[in-house]
Amino acid sequence: GEGEGKKEARTVADRALYDTLGVETNATPAQIKKAYFLKARACHPDKNPGDETAKEKFQKLAEAYEVLSDPEKRRQYDAKGLDGLGERKRFDSVAFFAVLFGSERFSKYTGTLQLARKADAFVRQLEGGEDADVVGV
Repeated sequence: GEGEGKKEARTVADRALYDTLGVETNATPAQIKKAYFLKARACHPDKNPGDETAKEKFQKLAEAYEVLSDPEKRRQYDAKGLDGLGERKRFDSVAFFAVLFGSERFSKYTGTLQLARKADAFVRQLEGGEDADVVGV
C-alpha cells in the first residue's frame, strides 16, 4: 500500500542537527552514521588544507553525530531541541573521527607500531620461535 516501507518524518522541536547531517528526523542509526561518515570525510581538515571553514564544518558534523547517535541525547534533543541537552562537554572532533574511522594524521604512529610489531616478530623467529606474521621482513 501507500507509504509502506517508508516511515513518516517525525515532528521534532529542532531539526538543525538533522539538517547538518542531511538526514530526515526518522533516520535510522545506520543512516545517521553513514551520513556522518560521508560528510565528515569530505570536509575533514586533513582533506582540505587551507580551507579555514573545514574545521568548523567538521566540528558541527561531529556535534550533530554525537547527539543523534546517542538514543538518550537524541530523545532529549527531539523533545526540547538543544536546550533539552543542558550543558554538554565539548570534545575534539578530529580525535573523535580518528577513533571511529582513522586518519592520516595518526598514520606516522600506526606505521611505527606496524614496523615495531614486524621487528618483534622477526626477533622471535630468530630466537627459534615460529611466527608466520613476518611477511616481507
